[in-house]
Amino acid sequence: MTTIETQDKSHIELTIVNHFYFNQQDTSTLDDLLKEYASYSPELLDYIQFVLVDDCSPIEPVIDKSLNLNIRYLRITDDIKWNQPGARNLAAVYAASDKIVVTDLDLKLPEKTLRHLITVKNPGKTFYKFPRFDSNGNKIHSHPNTFFFSRARFFRFHGYDEDFSGDYGYDDVFFYRWQRYNGTRFLTFKDEYRVIAPAVERDASYHSLVRDLSHNEAIYNNKINLIKKYGPAKGHSRKCLNFNWQTIENRIRDCEIPEPVKRPNWSKNWSLRWLLPY
Repeated sequence: MTTIETQDKSHIELTIVNHFYFNQQDTSTLDDLLKEYASYSPELLDYIQFVLVDDCSPIEPVIDKSLNLNIRYLRITDDIKWNQPGARNLAAVYAASDKIVVTDLDLKLPEKTLRHLITVKNPGKTFYKFPRFDSNGNKIHSHPNTFFFSRARFFRFHGYDEDFSGDYGYDDVFFYRWQRYNGTRFLTFKDEYRVIAPAVERDASYHSLVRDLSHNEAIYNNKINLIKKYGPAKGHSRKCLNFNWQTIENRIRDCEIPEPVKRPNWSKNWSLRWLLPY
């Protein structure tokens, strides 16, 4: 492994974002998930970056040095409850690719899904959700805050609204509504491109934060009313990275990336890209 900050990452095609807060017994949920990903095919992992955000956990994870993965590991140093919006905004800033998946620790993306995300065209104005299955292969309801999208589209409309940080809920609902109001299309992948919900030790390797929707529900309703009155001029606070953080590790896989396909005419045809939708 190398932690050289100047390492070129132009080969990265997909960034997977995971954020977490551990305040129980251990961090095995994260450890097991990363070990599972590290077992995937090397030619797949070469093109995937994992951005991990520790949301100021009392129990700080230590990433296994033997895992040969592309990892950017960040730690938020301000203790803000339920700072999922901030953690996701921070991770998106450090993403090395435009194609991003944001998800939670209790979900796993199979190899087939990842291969599809690497090779599929840029999602552009479309955000994708995933069918969700349990570890026994039974289909369950989709996760409301797991998306595949374009980083550029995400930041064009200011990412997650950090007004929802500090209390539980509605950050995902508002994110969906805000993007949709601004013309973003939401679709769901076919069942073959799924996410898996493995068993997680929620009493030992997760968190015990209280889930009370009442505070953020009032914030959400006020924002929706402002949008209905003022359109895009109101509603989203534009708060972004309203906290401090540090980089714990920037790990690059030991691998040899094949030379990309030569495209000598690409730079000459720049004017044609004016016609492409953004």
